[in-house]
Amino acid sequence: MQQASTPSSVALQATTGDGSETGSSVQFVINLCASTAPLAVPRADHPQLRGYTFFVSRRREDGRERFRLHLGYFASQEAAESMLEAVRDHYLATGHRVGVKAAGGIRTAKQALAYLVMVKETLGDDWLTPELFRFGASTLVNDVLMQIRKQKTGSYQSGDYFTLD
Repeated sequence: MQQASTPSSVALQATTGDGSETGSSVQFVINLCASTAPLAVPRADHPQLRGYTFFVSRRREDGRERFRLHLGYFASQEAAESMLEAVRDHYLATGHRVGVKAAGGIRTAKQALAYLVMVKETLGDDWLTPELFRFGASTLVNDVLMQIRKQKTGSYQSGDYFTLD
């Protein structure tokens, strides 16, 4: 059984030009939708989309092939933030809320807070729910665990005390 694409989720993802995640020279990509069925790449005829690329990535997750439709590349977080404004404008025009997933390149609680602030300031408190905003950054978990441990004990633990993946 093929699953339909899910266009109600948009992700800001930091990647290199070849699509791999990185912690240094990053470009930002918007994940437009995900599907278990192959996706067609749309034509970018709208004048505001000139200079951006639509592309599909493909990978195996949980034993299934997954496809994602992306829009990119944005040279900075500020440029990707302008897409959050488009999410807001879409909601104001249609009444349909689109979820946002921040993924890739988010490795510390401090970076995650920057995204929370960006979403709150651009989209408002209503988007700060698990249904409309989430992180797709597994590396972030270790830093959050270390921050929680520091709050409880008053000192940081070594990263070696937490998972490394």
